[in-house]
Amino acid sequence: MNGEKNSFVFKGFSQGKTATTVLVNKNSEAKKLSANGYDVEKLKSIGFSALALKNLGFNAFDLRQAGFSVNALRQAGFNALELKKAGFSVFALKSVGFQASELQSAGFSQKEVNSAFNSN
Repeated sequence: MNGEKNSFVFKGFSQGKTATTVLVNKNSEAKKLSANGYDVEKLKSIGFSALALKNLGFNAFDLRQAGFSVNALRQAGFNALELKKAGFSVFALKSVGFQASELQSAGFSQKEVNSAFNSN
């Protein structure tokens, strides 16, 4: 390769196209599509991930409305408060690994958190 650290060529891409190049091109494409009226649902349907859309400025509520799962949003780096504001329940957030203290910090009541952690 050209000496670039962590550079590699994706199968199916022309020689010399690195992961960074592909990511930058994909983000640029998403920005252009968004500016031309493509909404978050359309961007998701053509293959943009929750992380890519988050990095473009879409919030957890937008991404939930587009059909991303609580797990996909957690993997994209949204915190418990952001996911609570997006409408996910204490049970959903517990199911993707948030701890009781994180859920309480996000604004769930002690009763809600106890219910989630004491249910089967």
